[in-house]
Amino acid sequence: MTQQEHLATLRAIMADFPALEAHTAGAAIDPEQIYFPKAQAAALDPERSLVVGNRGMGKSFWARALVQSSTRERIARAFPGSRLGGGQVDIVFGFAEGEGNVGISREQLALLLDTGADVEQIWRSVTLPHIADLTGQSVPSDHMTRLRWVRDNPTAVRDIMRTADEILAQREGRLVFVFDQLEQLSNDLERRRDLIQGILRLTLAYKSYRNFRMKIFMRPDQRADARIFQFPDSSKISGEAVSLDWRPTDLYGLLYARLRAKSPSSFDAVADTVTIDMSGIDPWTRLPRALIEDERAQHAMFDRLAGQYMGTNRRRGLTYTWLILHLADARNQVSPRTFLRALKFAADNSPSPIETAIDYRGIHQGVNEAAKNRVEDLKEDYPWVPPALKKLTGLLVPCEVEQMLTRWREPAFIDNLRSITPPSKTPEWLAQTNPDRPNLLLDLMAAMATVGVIELRLTTKKVDVPDIFRLPDDIRRMGGVTPQQRRKVRLGS
Repeated sequence: MTQQEHLATLRAIMADFPALEAHTAGAAIDPEQIYFPKAQAAALDPERSLVVGNRGMGKSFWARALVQSSTRERIARAFPGSRLGGGQVDIVFGFAEGEGNVGISREQLALLLDTGADVEQIWRSVTLPHIADLTGQSVPSDHMTRLRWVRDNPTAVRDIMRTADEILAQREGRLVFVFDQLEQLSNDLERRRDLIQGILRLTLAYKSYRNFRMKIFMRPDQRADARIFQFPDSSKISGEAVSLDWRPTDLYGLLYARLRAKSPSSFDAVADTVTIDMSGIDPWTRLPRALIEDERAQHAMFDRLAGQYMGTNRRRGLTYTWLILHLADARNQVSPRTFLRALKFAADNSPSPIETAIDYRGIHQGVNEAAKNRVEDLKEDYPWVPPALKKLTGLLVPCEVEQMLTRWREPAFIDNLRSITPPSKTPEWLAQTNPDRPNLLLDLMAAMATVGVIELRLTTKKVDVPDIFRLPDDIRRMGGVTPQQRRKVRLGS
């Protein structure tokens, strides 16, 4: 095959990337498809109980990968730092989605809450059967009956816990409970907050045992809710939180691993035309380590795939850095889902280039399409975000805080946000019934900053909207300093 044919093959692979890469708790994961960003090893460590990540960052994927034995064993081998013990750790779901296909369901939790039971006791009863199985003892199978039994037999529960802990110690094993999709715990805000706090309290209680642990995957807005951490020693949980971030090198490593897995011959043929140290093959991705860890090597490879510049010369930016910078949210994070979507749309763009797999025209189109998808992604968790962004159409950013607040002061704006936001997804600030409450719009601004939709600049007292959220609603950017120059140091480009 010629170089043009190899590049066309790689372009076809990118064009075939899934438009949606969301993962559900019950879906199996192919162990061979796992990509291992080294920075995320701590997020998979059972000793680090709290993992925080925005939508699309991989919370549900890693939750399922930990529970599934075949993927857990692969993670343990690839990430010795994850302390998964080479498969000696047993991991099960405590809660993963509202219907309860794995773990307890939202409806069952509601019935248990109606009894007035303490939430920590509820979660203890949910997790107890797995613990009791280690001892050979039986506990009531019905959730309601077991909750009453746990409440009435604290000594028996303690004895089961201690015995199971000792058995695990003899086996050099551990039992870990995974909690994901906490937003589905209840449609009622206060109940959901109580249930999350109950999980956190039990997490702290289980830390007093050697071999029981909890693993909680949480969104940034949930992590920012101080009320769920209002219990003694909560800092022992919140202080060890791990952020589920993807560095630029992680994203490009993921891309190269996907391409090589689909067509090793075409990928290697293109890589051979670039000066890359091909020694030291990573056993998990089968890539040279330089394409996983070395930004210069990754950059050179992407130049071959996409061209060097975002135009005819370097003044328009470099493709390798431009793509990341324009996909980043206000927290300087890019989700792998958004990154791969942008490349998919770039590969779909016509006309197809001849000397590269994609080009700057396709990348522009890919970023625009990925931006629309990113806003739709956020709508799933934060229905109030897209309408708030829509009100900023035509606004010139960065701007003064008051300029943004003025856009939101239109009559019935807050009422409209409430009407389109289901109770299960209504944040506390929006649940307030007084539309004239002071600071309500500032609360909206703070909430949007928490989820990375806007950036509050403390030094200039201005507010900005990153390109990934600015483009779909035609929010304008003030000339002068470009996003690339402004974020260059923070992204390490």
